[in-house]
Amino acid sequence: MTHSQKHPLEQQLISELQRAEALYRRMLTGLNTSLPKGDCGADEITAGLTRVQPLMLQIQTMESTLAPLRKEWTRQSQPAGPILKQILHQHEEILKTLIHRIDVLEQQLQQHRQAALPEMDRFVRHQQMQRAYQQAVR
Repeated sequence: MTHSQKHPLEQQLISELQRAEALYRRMLTGLNTSLPKGDCGADEITAGLTRVQPLMLQIQTMESTLAPLRKEWTRQSQPAGPILKQILHQHEEILKTLIHRIDVLEQQLQQHRQAALPEMDRFVRHQQMQRAYQQAVR
């Protein structure tokens, strides 16, 4: 009898973590397919994130399923078996990679936002001056 067979909660946690990992890998693949690793435009990033949004919703659902299992596992204070340890390590690695990829995209969006601010300010001032001129002419 294996370690996880003796601990049904561990087996359930392993199963759910494997499903979650598959979703995280699909998300990372989706981001890498939709968006090249170099600098992307804001519209390109937004479109890429929109394409992976269904996966984000699936991940959110998966995480809500995992939360009570994690809580119960922590409450029981059982040592993790070798399979669970391996899956947790893989889970950690894919999450680090995914978080890094999302951080890079967020930084690119922030840079695009900062670059657009001066132009937006000029446009707003131009609109305000036009309105003021139109009111003065009346």
